[in-house]
Amino acid sequence: MNHSSRIFIAAVTLLIAGFAFFFQLGHYSLWDDEADTAIHAKGILATGDTSTIVGHNFYAYRNGVTLKNLRDRVTPPLSSYLAAGAIALFGDSPAAVRFPFALFGLATVALMLWWLHKDDASRTMWLLACIGILCNVSLFLFSRNCRYYGPVLFTSTALAYLYLHWRGTAWQRLLWVLASLVLLASNYISFIAVYLCLVADAFVFGRGRLSFSKADFAWTLPPVAVLGGVIISIWNPLATEFASKRAPSPLGEKLTLLWWNLRDTNANEFYAAGILLVGAVIAWRMKDVWMRRAMLAFAVLLVGTTIFSPQSIQDTNAADIRYCLPLIPLGIFIGARTLAFLGANMPGQILMLGAAVFFTNVLNGGMFLSTGFHSGIVLFYQELFRKPEDPYAVASAWINSHLNEGESIYVMPYFMTGPLIYHAPKAVYAWQLDRPAEGQFKDLAPINFAYQEDPDYLVVFGPGNLPFMKKKISARKQEKSRYIQVEALTAYAQALYRPEIFQRNFGKEPGDDGAWGIIIYKRVPRLSNEVKDSLIVPK
Repeated sequence: MNHSSRIFIAAVTLLIAGFAFFFQLGHYSLWDDEADTAIHAKGILATGDTSTIVGHNFYAYRNGVTLKNLRDRVTPPLSSYLAAGAIALFGDSPAAVRFPFALFGLATVALMLWWLHKDDASRTMWLLACIGILCNVSLFLFSRNCRYYGPVLFTSTALAYLYLHWRGTAWQRLLWVLASLVLLASNYISFIAVYLCLVADAFVFGRGRLSFSKADFAWTLPPVAVLGGVIISIWNPLATEFASKRAPSPLGEKLTLLWWNLRDTNANEFYAAGILLVGAVIAWRMKDVWMRRAMLAFAVLLVGTTIFSPQSIQDTNAADIRYCLPLIPLGIFIGARTLAFLGANMPGQILMLGAAVFFTNVLNGGMFLSTGFHSGIVLFYQELFRKPEDPYAVASAWINSHLNEGESIYVMPYFMTGPLIYHAPKAVYAWQLDRPAEGQFKDLAPINFAYQEDPDYLVVFGPGNLPFMKKKISARKQEKSRYIQVEALTAYAQALYRPEIFQRNFGKEPGDDGAWGIIIYKRVPRLSNEVKDSLIVPK
């Protein structure tokens, strides 16, 4: 394919991808994990560190198990520092804090296109890869989040590119160190899995042909080890309560999690299982060395992520597929190369087949999945133009217009507290700690501790959570106040816009499943003849 054709295809791909990454980027409120990043970003702007005290608010994720000296010490820090920089440059908004992560997503696409150019890929491979990129809905969904996803996608791709195109130049050594440190500071699990993948490839396919010299190792590995060691020594999960809450999983649980990771990355269309199986046949029966290397990389990434994942299968019935993000660009390559191999003598027909494969989830087994048969990328674009409502926007708007500065709120369920701290910071968010005021928490105000002071308001997301709220309130030691309902906001109470496809409704109207409504209660003096069951009373 001539140079001008490559430029045209690359430009069109980047233009469409840029629209998908950035259009309506700030429509949705930050959901819980995003708010975690953005709150720490505000802490960075105030203190230079990932502080959890922002203004008059204190943020305690899961009862403060991630904290040391009131700083987050579990989450690798890069995402919060990127968000802090975005707030400083562009202002405090969902679009601003998501912008650098979407930019990393676009950079991933640009790097994949450059890779095709450098390897002098055929026209068929170019077109199939570009179709695969533009139809991979998970690539766009994850990159549009204020979270580590975009940097992990880019740096894992960058390290693979550098490894396979290594010439030992000073620039390559510098880029290797930078990419490694960015990946490490984004997510420890992905860093380990990617490095395991590179080591496995070097051992199996690089013996006698590995272009890394002793000087290359000397200029790259020590800086990564030293600077990475500094990062890990500060943001060290093992030095917090988080580690003690995560007991090592037995082998049987890890095998179950391995199956879940394989099942759910396919269901979320990181790749298509049908194409993966055909690619495996090509790798071993047709002895295609690049497909063999891709399959080894796939296996090592999946197994490595599973081994080092902190997830317990007791907590849920689905995998934390966000740890498996490097499989997305790898899955696009496997899909494109498999189809290109099959269509070597019929490029026109294979492009039509490729469009069907990448455009739908038919080879993911969509008709057998809970998501059903669909085109994920079509649903994504439909959602972009729908401008659906989200519960955090509705609740935070009410708080900002009805509460005075410093009035307190207790939120049920607890994980919906973070987004409200970000979007409605005028309130004080109560009872985040269910523990004594000791150690690092000893100087916090009593309102932060369960039952010490009664919050001024209760916010319950969904009627299904009302019994849990009543149980929490009834456990107070002092019962000098009661709560009356002052508002019932008619919004769906769950955030259905997480990046995982099976946790997203793509802006469609939710069903009538009992999750409609955000109920708000206000504290009033308790009457002397009031029975205990009337601590929370309807409007």
